[in-house]
Amino acid sequence: MEPDVVNVPLYLSQLRMARVLGLKNSPPQKWRGYLEELERFSAYMKYDKEYGNQGIRKRL
Repeated sequence: MEPDVVNVPLYLSQLRMARVLGLKNSPPQKWRGYLEELERFSAYMKYDKEYGNQGIRKRL
């Protein structure tokens, strides 16, 4: 995981995303430990969710 935030335009036709649920051939505890490590590493990161989205309305 790199400390830089990369804005990815959602209009890209070739953009593919996947929800990851674990590590192949590893116990669930290892996955939970990996998620905890990512959480600690990224705790200092701040991401401006409004940047570049001024014309998009939010639902309340």
